[in-house]
Amino acid sequence: MKKLVLVILLSFFSCQHLMDKPKNLIPKNEMANILADLALNDQLTYINPSGNIEAGTRYILQKRNIKGKDFVDSYQYYILDKSINGIYQDAQDIIIENNPNSKKYILDKLEKTSKDTIKIQKLQ
Repeated sequence: MKKLVLVILLSFFSCQHLMDKPKNLIPKNEMANILADLALNDQLTYINPSGNIEAGTRYILQKRNIKGKDFVDSYQYYILDKSINGIYQDAQDIIIENNPNSKKYILDKLEKTSKDTIKIQKLQ
């Protein structure tokens, strides 16, 4: 019985990641740049509601010579690795650096989101 517990504990602690590192893992800084571009592409739908967001997404990935599968695999890996929040913060910094006026918009959205979250938590 002790041997079984020892084997289970050793196998549990030897698994550091839930997912193996993808073969074509996109570096974090490149991932942040892609997410910044995708966020801007998403905002274009407010300007042109009839625009094709999928075409914009394909263009962004094509421009950077990244396959869709590599992006999805990398995104999933970073989520499971718990480093996606840092990548999102870097993407936000990139957007603000390129357009300082966007800082107010981002802060307003974050404030609204946090107020909505608080309201939801109070309801539960």
